[in-house]
Amino acid sequence: MPELLETSIKALEIAKLLTAEIPIPGLSTAVECALGVAKKAQEIKDTRDGCRALAERATTLVIALYQQLKNGSSDAAVQVHVTTFLQDLQAIENLMDRRLRPRTRERIRFVFKRRKIADEVKVLTTKLEDSFRVFMIQAALALNQDMNMLTSGHIRMLQHIDDSARIGEVVLEDFRDIRTGLSDLAHRVGERATFNGNFRLFARENLILLEPIVDSYNPQRTTSTKYGDERTVIQTVAQPRTGRVFRYRAVVKATGELSGTQVVVHAYPNHDDQRFVEAVKFAKQIYHPHMLVMLGYSYPGEPGEATYIVMEDYIPAVEYLSFLHSADKLQAHLKIKAAIAVDLRTIASAHVDTMVQHWLSLIFGPIGAYRDLLLDRSWRPHWENIADYPRYPLGVWLGRNSSREDWTYLSAQYPGLEVALTMSSKPSVLPDPRQGRNFWQRFKDMDEWLRIPESDLGEMCIEFELGTGWNQTRWKRYQFSCIPVNTTLLFQQSVHALDRLAASAWMMRTLPDPSVVELYAHISIAPRRVYFTETTVTMCAHAAEQAASPLWFFLLQFDSGDHSAHESNIPCGFWSSEKDPASVPVDFIFDQTPQFVPIEEGEEAPLFTSTQALGDLVFTTQTKMYTAILQFSEDELLAFKAASQQTTTAVWTTPDKSIASSFSNEEYPARLHCRSPSLFSAL
Repeated sequence: MPELLETSIKALEIAKLLTAEIPIPGLSTAVECALGVAKKAQEIKDTRDGCRALAERATTLVIALYQQLKNGSSDAAVQVHVTTFLQDLQAIENLMDRRLRPRTRERIRFVFKRRKIADEVKVLTTKLEDSFRVFMIQAALALNQDMNMLTSGHIRMLQHIDDSARIGEVVLEDFRDIRTGLSDLAHRVGERATFNGNFRLFARENLILLEPIVDSYNPQRTTSTKYGDERTVIQTVAQPRTGRVFRYRAVVKATGELSGTQVVVHAYPNHDDQRFVEAVKFAKQIYHPHMLVMLGYSYPGEPGEATYIVMEDYIPAVEYLSFLHSADKLQAHLKIKAAIAVDLRTIASAHVDTMVQHWLSLIFGPIGAYRDLLLDRSWRPHWENIADYPRYPLGVWLGRNSSREDWTYLSAQYPGLEVALTMSSKPSVLPDPRQGRNFWQRFKDMDEWLRIPESDLGEMCIEFELGTGWNQTRWKRYQFSCIPVNTTLLFQQSVHALDRLAASAWMMRTLPDPSVVELYAHISIAPRRVYFTETTVTMCAHAAEQAASPLWFFLLQFDSGDHSAHESNIPCGFWSSEKDPASVPVDFIFDQTPQFVPIEEGEEAPLFTSTQALGDLVFTTQTKMYTAILQFSEDELLAFKAASQQTTTAVWTTPDKSIASSFSNEEYPARLHCRSPSLFSAL
């Protein structure tokens, strides 16, 4: 205990020197009073009455009080509490004086009053503790108040900063509006679209958008093959998708004689979009009474701003074609398609056989041109098992009398048919078959392409071969750095004629005998065959939510045409952790039980299913196929009849390459085909 008093005395002596500069009344006196109490308590020898303990406690609390107030305080309540604390210290100091210097008479009585002194010490201790406790509570409240003031000040400062930023944005927006207004005033007068002699420059306020027109986008890659071992890649570059082009139906306003006209607006992502530049250039070259006319386009904007082209909202060709029939309608279609590429006089003066052969070449394309413009034409998919030979070969005349009958061959198969293969550059995401939806319903709702990381874009639809000789198989490789677990990916392949003009020439020379044709009410051909391969990735229940990547998917190319069926021990697609596997994996489970999937109401398609496990992932791959059966319209049949009635026996001698360049990317060779008596003379 003596050591504690000595330490407290030294601390109080230092504090006494420093409190002279602290502007708090009574603090210096309290420190000096506590110092006197400590020194007097040090002289007391008897500790049984608690005076020395009281002195030690008083000095400790005074030092704590000094530490709390050494930085100053302007609070009036603090000064009041310091004064109260000083009064308690003075009372303790008076007790110490009485205890230290009693008179002789009182020393005799002191022995009998020890209990009374101890009670007085206890009272003073309680008062001292209460004064210090009240002081600390007041100090804590003052600190909390200061923190609240600091917080509210910080919030107000942030509000001021936010208000300043908002005001700045308003000012900038007003500045942009002013600049836009000045720019508009510079380009038009009296709220009219500027006319530059040929086309108008439409501002956004000149157009009232009514409704969007849904467009579809289908990037494709095309490869081709011949029978045997000779294989040639024709095209391996996918069409880039830099941004969607949206179409809107709109009404023109404030443009003079065009006010109130209904138009179609083609909106492009930005002013630098190459498609916008090419579309404007292409539209400026069009001047034909049966084709859509561009009315104008948007003002030249800044880089990154959306641009648009304003077109007529009707198709003159539809109205024009509705009054034509037979070969005249087909010829009009060819005129419209070739109006930009070649001289119209070339098409107008073309031989009927040449025109019909061109028409058939369009039908043999990967999609089939103008199939929607001939409203009386119909087509049906004939679903087949890929493990069987195709029932209807490509490029064969077919006939039947009702939809309940099978098609009958009316001509021989083209022996030299070479096929081309059109494939998707990247997979689509097929919606889940919830609520009993069939395949076509899911297919029509498919509006999403799989999101491909930038690192995988260059590794999509890569040509890959496995094996050699007759055992060689061709595949397309797709890289996936992010494994699409619980997602169904859809890959499409379209098999069609490589040399469409050669196939159409064969069709013309194999026209069946009229006595045979008159037995059938419907005449058709099979122009293409389409394969759908679905692969679904699932994860084992015990597996972690993370899979090793990347993985590669290999899609089998169905490029064997009509000469082979798919072998049951070869998967239509497989996954691999190797980028360049040496062979097809053997750990497949092929479901040999007949499986069917609903296509639409009353129709099912057979499936070829295989299952593969790779680590904790399970891959289920299913493939189905249909042959497209295209039934000719009445106008087409009449055109074929007119072509068949020509007296010449040469269907194709030396075709005009200027015409052919409009319909085919392949070189157009000279051919000579002789035809037997025409089939359609009886029509």
